[in-house]
Amino acid sequence: MSLRRHRDLLSAAQAVIALAAVGLAEGTSPLILAMTIALGIHAFVRPLARESSRIAERLWTLGTLAALSIAVYRAFAWAQILDAGIDFLLFLIIQRFYCRQRCREHLQLFLLGSVLMSIGAVINTDLNYPFLLALYLPIAAMGLILIQLVSEAERLGSRVEHEVERHARAQSGVLWRSAIGVALMAGLAGFAVFVVFPRFGIGTMIRGPARTEMTSGFSDRVKLGHFGTIRDDASVVMRVQPHPHGESREEAAHLPLYFRGTAFDRYENGGWTHSKAAHASGVLRVLGYWVFAEQGRTIVRVDKATRLGRRPAPLRPRAVPGFAASQKLSAMSIILEDIGTDLVFVPSSPLGLHFETRALGGPRRVHAGSDRQLAVPGRPPGAFKYEVLSRLTPPTPAELTAVGRPDTSTHTAYLQGAGERSTAITELSRALTHRAEARLEKVKSVMSHLGQLDYTTDLAAFERTPGDADPVEGFLFETRAGHCEYFATAAAVLLREAGVPTRVVNGYLGADWNHIGRYYAVRQANAHSWIEVHFGDLGWVTFDPTPPQGRPAAVPTSTTTSIAQWIDALRNTYLQHVIDFGLADQLALLRGMGLRTPEQRGLRWDAAALWALVPVLAGVGWRLASRLRTRAGSPRETQLYRRILSEFAGRAYPRRDHESATGFARRLEAQGAPAAHVMRSFAELYSRLRFGRRSTPADRAQLGRIADEVSAELQASPRSDEPASQETPRPSEGVVRP
Repeated sequence: MSLRRHRDLLSAAQAVIALAAVGLAEGTSPLILAMTIALGIHAFVRPLARESSRIAERLWTLGTLAALSIAVYRAFAWAQILDAGIDFLLFLIIQRFYCRQRCREHLQLFLLGSVLMSIGAVINTDLNYPFLLALYLPIAAMGLILIQLVSEAERLGSRVEHEVERHARAQSGVLWRSAIGVALMAGLAGFAVFVVFPRFGIGTMIRGPARTEMTSGFSDRVKLGHFGTIRDDASVVMRVQPHPHGESREEAAHLPLYFRGTAFDRYENGGWTHSKAAHASGVLRVLGYWVFAEQGRTIVRVDKATRLGRRPAPLRPRAVPGFAASQKLSAMSIILEDIGTDLVFVPSSPLGLHFETRALGGPRRVHAGSDRQLAVPGRPPGAFKYEVLSRLTPPTPAELTAVGRPDTSTHTAYLQGAGERSTAITELSRALTHRAEARLEKVKSVMSHLGQLDYTTDLAAFERTPGDADPVEGFLFETRAGHCEYFATAAAVLLREAGVPTRVVNGYLGADWNHIGRYYAVRQANAHSWIEVHFGDLGWVTFDPTPPQGRPAAVPTSTTTSIAQWIDALRNTYLQHVIDFGLADQLALLRGMGLRTPEQRGLRWDAAALWALVPVLAGVGWRLASRLRTRAGSPRETQLYRRILSEFAGRAYPRRDHESATGFARRLEAQGAPAAHVMRSFAELYSRLRFGRRSTPADRAQLGRIADEVSAELQASPRSDEPASQETPRPSEGVVRP
């Protein structure tokens, strides 16, 4: 295969890798991605003219101006700077594929590919990017080497071009090793830049709405029957790592795994929405945490001992009378995937959050909606990391019973609809709760009744219930089967009819414990609905009316899931230590390398000396590896020749720099050196094998036997006291090396 064909293949390969880095991150639409691939294949397989026609050049120029105008319009009119820029780069790549006759067009292709790879480093947070980068660097380096060779060969003429191509094919292994070496150096330089330079998040580049759809169940309006349709999706949406904080590690590893996303207070026409009468939430910044506030007062206090000790979570919940475990704190780190919503998922009874994003300083704005619903407007695409503080345990049944029947005057929004539904629902609520005095007794009665119903995701159509009736009525009195949405809605409706303030919560329940990464993996299949009931001063308490068989459960361990755990643990490590590697991590690493803070003076000479020794040791190791590689890569005949030369030098007969193998053998015969006649036979066969057209295994075996004879005669002969000749070679003689 010619050098030009190799160059074309490498140009196409690096462009494909760069396109994959951006395409897998949804940096462009599937339609544009498909068009780019189709046009690229057509441009690559079509016959390429020796020179572009003037008409084609003018048409491509007009097309480029039109594409640039569209990109500028999208950037300013639709605020899609990054998306428009990516699409324009893809157009330029296609244009270069159709006009790639000269080496400069290929250089431009590699430049465009490198720009796409740089963009991919910003928008691609998946584990595929490091592998794509490791594949891209050597291919790009080899492509640039071939472009240089082809360019020089074309400049020097067809005769030299033929010789360059012949030698390049013969030395292809050397060229690839050089390309890999360049790629390694580029990787090390990139790692140094990654560690030293400040890290910025995706927010530094404006990007249009790549995902406009919202995940079902987490929008502002939820219709019954829709939320349960995502229960078959096994993709991971969150990775949760509990942090022991006051409790033991065993307690931290078995925390209740209800992660609330959004809560609803208004129910009508078979759907839930937010009303203006719902309790609004407020958040304040305290020691870097976004903390919930009620009536202008935070629900946490500063823990001075924890803060001075530089331990995580320097905050403590405020004590609640009648709630013994109100000050027990739970802290956990969560990596939330991009599921198309700005919501932040937190455990029940959240207290505050600390964001650990790539953007310096974390999100500038956190929106606290009603019912302690948190969102980060305009959150960056990709995985999102934060630490959440919450109360460890809920109130005990005895503490809930002691509350009795608290006042409901300030919670009328959560009693909405009482008396407005069918008489059948009202009568059922009265029948279930008329003997209950305390609020907890009413909740238990309703939960017990719903526990007798069946759980199913295969919803049947109502036959006897009128079409305009409440779907909860059909669930309770006709099908008596449904999924978590129906159970949660029915519980809320029945309790509200009994005068109990209740709200419905959508989020995730349960997770799979990843024993490799030591974290919980929450999947889309863990989507769930439940209720929260208000108990006066004790606040909102979680209850789950769905039967146990209908609640999400952990996936059983198997060979397949074990492999999946390894892959997910690797991705989690990549997200934590690469994608989320921020300014604080950089400073900690640099301090470990000997860097002092402004308050400190002097230099840590031990750490500085150690790091100064690293490049020296790396250089020595590289040199030794190069020598070993050179020796290991030498032909068998060259290794035998070097061995014999070393043995003759030990007998005071060194080879002169200008001497060939046969010339050295003739001089040995003239000087009467031992084994000179055998050396003459070795030299003749060595020259034929080393510089001839072909050699057979039998010839190489014969050369080895002759070399052994030379060594044997030298060992048997007495040592000579003749000093090594230091004769300087004549200028007229050429230097011949093995």
